[in-house]
Formats: sequence, structure tokens, C-alpha cells
Amino acid sequence: MLTNEITDILDRADVNKCIELLQPLSETERRSLYPTVATVAKALTWTYSPEEVPSSFDRHRAVGLALLGTATFSELKAIHRAGPWSWPHREVTTVLSRRRPSWLADWAQFALINNFRMWNIVREFVRQGWISPPQTENYILGMIYGREAKESVRAFLMTDSLLLESEFWKLFEHEGSGELSLAAFDKYCMPSNRWAEGIRDLADEKILDRSRLLNATLEALQRDFAPFRAGWFSRMHELLSPTPSERLLLAPIYFKLLLSRVPTTVSFAMKALTIVHKINAIDPSLVIKHLAPAFEATDKGTIIRALKVASDVYPQATSANKAQIAEIVSRALVHESPEIQTAIANFLREHHLDRIEPYLEVLAPSVLQLIGHKSKPIQSAAANSIPAQSVDTVVPIQNLAELIVEFSRVLENQGPPIDIERVIEAVPRLGLESDREDAAFKRQTNALASRAQKLLSRDTYSQPRAMLSHFALAWTLGIRHPQPPEVESAGGFLKWRLWCASEQVAQRLNQPLLSLFRSGRGGQRVGSELLPLNHAAILNSTEKSRRA
Repeated sequence: MLTNEITDILDRADVNKCIELLQPLSETERRSLYPTVATVAKALTWTYSPEEVPSSFDRHRAVGLALLGTATFSELKAIHRAGPWSWPHREVTTVLSRRRPSWLADWAQFALINNFRMWNIVREFVRQGWISPPQTENYILGMIYGREAKESVRAFLMTDSLLLESEFWKLFEHEGSGELSLAAFDKYCMPSNRWAEGIRDLADEKILDRSRLLNATLEALQRDFAPFRAGWFSRMHELLSPTPSERLLLAPIYFKLLLSRVPTTVSFAMKALTIVHKINAIDPSLVIKHLAPAFEATDKGTIIRALKVASDVYPQATSANKAQIAEIVSRALVHESPEIQTAIANFLREHHLDRIEPYLEVLAPSVLQLIGHKSKPIQSAAANSIPAQSVDTVVPIQNLAELIVEFSRVLENQGPPIDIERVIEAVPRLGLESDREDAAFKRQTNALASRAQKLLSRDTYSQPRAMLSHFALAWTLGIRHPQPPEVESAGGFLKWRLWCASEQVAQRLNQPLLSLFRSGRGGQRVGSELLPLNHAAILNSTEKSRRA
């Protein structure tokens, strides 16, 4: 009797006999065995004691394969831990080769989402033509861990030519997270086993399109991945050792990368442009159009390289262009390093001394002495105090496009505080005019919403990032979140404040905003004002909507 046979096989943890029993069965016979298999699966302990690891592992394999051969998709989901998460894919494909259930594609997607190490099994389904490639990020990123132990990247990719043609290239489109990224994998590998070196070798052998690889790495850097993961793509690019002619062709993309929010990417792009400049002098108009972000960088090397390019092109520029180059270069005077200030001041002293004047207050004494300007004597704190009404100019965000850029920036950097304030103030003022269902609004805010969701999926505790993520989702998608606890600290106040703002924009309430400052004409700060009645208004509206 089949029931007795499957019970005996599972008791003995005989994997081969389990596969042999299931292969010739009809669907009706398979389904008749499911209750017995499910009873055994639910009774399993999913932890291994040191002395029982081999036998326990075999039992889990046998039970998992029996489930695949007898259960429905919904039943597998209910006992999904019994799935063959890291077993040899040949066993799984053998069990399913004759059954070929209609839900196989759904199960493959479900399994990958639960554990990216299912990749080998799912890839075998795709190779056999049983399913189409799953539309989940884990199907692409799971490839990173899809190699057998000690198998080289070259050998892994060469055994699957279709992978090289399609899925491989999508590795450059996905950031990943935690351990599941190219950066995380390569960090702990010997060079001979890294993805970067393996890809370079395939490019050297002309198996992978070198030009496409160079472009793919730069396209990845334009996606504003987190610094650690973005760094892999810039290192991969340099590992390919672009030739002078290749760099010249890629110059427009290097210029775009100067706008990146990732400092190391800006530094990478400026280094590449310095090489381009040595090959073929950069046009002054391109310096004016693209180089400004490099002078606003925190990395000293980036500014020094940008200054070298600007100094080289300056003599050939028109009078108007020279004035614009001087204005761009002068932005680096706010850098905290006296070395940078000195280099910039030397350039401007020769050409546009008047550009230094607006920055006198931030210059180091040695720089002031260099340009022949006497530093102000140190005054007492009382003499130095300035009335609140005359300090700090806060310029409001002007339009929706600027708001989205600033929101994305403070979400990543968790500040500075005044920019968080500018975003909180601007969302109700500028962000409620567009309908959430409007295609243009969705397109503009899609990246911000996706980033907020990804950050929350990884960490719901880091503040103010978590509350800013909730605020972004409330505005872009109308997603509301629970009221925070009572205010007990400055951090608690910010959480409460962002929650109130989130409720306002989620419900599209067009009313004055609780604010730490009130913007006067031209954005000048004219006083500090709290509007506690807005809390009550928002809470009243929230309560009404809940009752409705």
C-alpha cells in the first residue's frame, strides 16, 4: 500500500527511494499520499543536533521532496519551511519532471522571495523551459551565490550561455541589500573567486562585451545606490582599465556622475574626467555646465582635480566664460580645509579677487593673510551675539522637482536639520496640488517611494530616517502609519511632528503646518513659532476618518 511505503521511506530518510516511488504516480495517487506526508512534515524539528546532522538533513530532504511530489501550492506555502531551500537542484527537478504542476512558476517566485539560495533550483526550471524567468529581484541577485563551492565565475557563467545573454546584465540594475549584493560577496572573497575579477577575465577573453560592461557599470552608478554597494561598480569600471579613447567616449556620463549624492562616485567621476582632460582638453563651456558639483565636494582630491581642469581651460575661455568659471571655483572657499581655501584663493587672486569677498567670514586666518585682508579681532560672546531676527536665511523649496530632489537627499543623509525642515514645510505647500493617481506625479515620485519602502524593509528603528520614509510614503502613496508615543525628548518631538505632517499629506489636508519657523519674504527667518492647534486639527480629522 502506497501510504505504508511512503511512511517507511520517510522513517528511513531514504531520499532515492522517495524519488523512485513518486516518479510513476498519477496526480490522484500523489494527492492521496499528501495527508501522510504532511503529518510527518509538521512533526519534524527544524533544528539539527550535532550528533544527528547527517540523518536529520536526509530526513528533511526526503520529506521536502515528498511534499513537492504530493502537495498543492497553497499547502506548500503553509509548510514552506519544509521546502528544499538548499538541496541539490537535480533531486528537485527529478521529482517535478513528470508532475510539472501548473503552479510551478508561482511556487518558484514564492520560494525565491523567501530564500535567494533557491536560485539554482529555479534556474534549472527556467533552463528546462518549464517556467519563464521569475520577475523578482532575488532571481537576479540570487545568481551571485549560485556557484558551486570553489567554482570560478568564468566556469559558472560559461556553463549557462543563456544566462550570459540576459540575466547576467541585470545584475547591474539591482542594488541588493545586506549580504545579497556584489559588493558584500566580493568583500570576503579571495581575488580568484570574486565576481569583479571573473567578469574582467571574461571581458579580456572577449566573451563579454567590454563596451557594454563599461557602460553598464556607469549606468549602475547613476542609480544612486548606497555608497558601499555603489563602490563595487566604480571599482569594476576601473578594473576593466578603460583606454583613453574609451574614456573619451564615456565623458558625458562621467560629467553626469558629478551630480551623484554618493561622494565616492563624485570622486571617481572627477578622476576619470582628469584623465579625459589630459587626452583632449575639456571645453570651457563643459566646465561651466558640469563641473560646479565637484567644487562643492567634501573630498579634497576631487576639488584639487577640478581646479586643475578649470585652471587649464581658463586662459582659452571668453571673458564671459572666465567670469562664470571664477564663480564656480569660488564655491570651494566654504570647504573647511585651509589647504583647499588657499588653492582656490590663489586662483581667484590672480583673476577675480572680487569673488573672494562674499566668503571672507569663512576663510581661515592664514588665507585672509594671503590675500592681504586683516582678520577681525576676537570679541566677547556678548559683543558677538546677534538678534534672532537678523540671522539665518532659510530659502524655501521652490517647486515640485526641487522638492523631490531635496526629499531624496535628506532621506539618505538624515539631515542636515534645516533641510529636513524645508522638506516638511514644502510637502504640504507644493506636494498636495498633484493627484496621487496622476501618471506624471507617479513617475516623478516613484523613485522616492521605492527608496523609502526599501529603507523601511531593512530598518524601522533609525531616526529620523524611518519617520522620513513614512512621511514620503504618506505623501506619495497615501500610506498612513500608527501614531507615535507621547513626546519625551527632542527626538520624540521630531517623530511626532513628522507623524502630524504625514497625516496631513496622506489625507490631503490643505491647512497651515505646525512649524519651527515661519518664512518671511525671500525666505528670511522672522521668528520661531509653534502652532499646537494644528495637532488638534489633524487628530480630529484622523479620528473622523477612522470613524467613517
